[in-house]
Amino acid sequence: MKETSPDIIPFKSPAPSRGTNRSQPPSFTFVGPSAATKHDRVFFQRPEFEAILNLYGKMVASGHWKDYAIDSTSSDASFAIYQHAHDRPLYIIRKTPKLAARQGAYSLISAQGKILKRGADLDRLLSYFNKALIKLIR
Repeated sequence: MKETSPDIIPFKSPAPSRGTNRSQPPSFTFVGPSAATKHDRVFFQRPEFEAILNLYGKMVASGHWKDYAIDSTSSDASFAIYQHAHDRPLYIIRKTPKLAARQGAYSLISAQGKILKRGADLDRLLSYFNKALIKLIR
C-alpha cells in the first residue's frame, strides 16, 4: 500500500442526488499546508486584540484614525494604524514573542520606524495614547 504524506488529502466526490443526470467532477488531490505548519504564525490573542480595538474605536470616533491593517508572520504579529488609507501607517503595534524575555514582546513603532515604547505589558504600551485621548475630551 502506498503511504501518503499529511499534505495530500484525497477528495471523493459525493454520490449524485436523485433525478440528476449530471456527471460528478473527477476526484483530485489537494496539496496544502500540513497541520504542523498551520500554527507556526504569531497572532494576537483575544484579550490583546480587544484592548487594541477598544483604543482604535475611541480614536476613530474622535476622527484621528481612519483605517487599520493586521499582519501575521512566523516571527511576529502587527496591527498598523492609518490616518488615511493611502498613506503609510501612523503607528504599528507589534508583538514579537521571541523578545519577551529580553525587551518585552510588545513594541509601538512610529511612522518613521522609531520605536516609541516597548514592554511586556500591552496595556502599559497602549497607555502611550492616553495623553491624546485626554486632550480629545477637553
